Amino acid sequence: MSMTSFHPVQHGFKFVNSFVNHVVKIPELGIDITTYGRCGGMAFAALDFWYNTLPIPGDTALPADGTPLGDFIYDRLIHSILINAFKYFDFMRINDHPTWFGMGVGRATREIEFPRLKNLIDQGQPCALALTRARSIFEFHNDHQVVAYGYEEGAEYSSILIYDNIRPNEEHRLTFTTAYNPGDRPIHHSYSGDFRGFFVEGYIPHMPPV
Repeated sequence: MSMTSFHPVQHGFKFVNSFVNHVVKIPELGIDITTYGRCGGMAFAALDFWYNTLPIPGDTALPADGTPLGDFIYDRLIHSILINAFKYFDFMRINDHPTWFGMGVGRATREIEFPRLKNLIDQGQPCALALTRARSIFEFHNDHQVVAYGYEEGAEYSSILIYDNIRPNEEHRLTFTTAYNPGDRPIHHSYSGDFRGFFVEGYIPHMPPV
């Protein structure tokens, strides 16, 4: 097993990702476009604290909008989506299985993204990981973002250790066949069910509020 020094208990936020985002709210017109969760923001922000060698805030209460931490996590959410938008759309449009037009999400996850993740982990670098379910932009809310901080590669099955912001202070795993298997393509999350695949997200450290 290869591990970094990142660990959910020491470096993950202590509150649950239960944010509500009022994207557009005009009460006079009865408009309230709302989304839920800031998984990308929390994943990126946790990495920001780690890369800047700053202690993670110990608060267990969700930071309110208008507070430095609440707004920082929202900004990091938007940044995480914008810099990885092309990759999200790419995974949405390709099939789970190989076709004449491409290798498919299942093989891409194992043959491209997992080696990228291993390379970063072997260098001691935790990374932001996108877990994908969506097959269209209308299903984007079913995707998820976590922090990968370790992996174990086996002959038949491999696993990735992750900090998942919907379950603070816990270790979780993604488990999958090491080689592409048409009969077992999904990535199995120890808590949140199955995903089509994953990819390592583009990430640039920012200085969090201190």
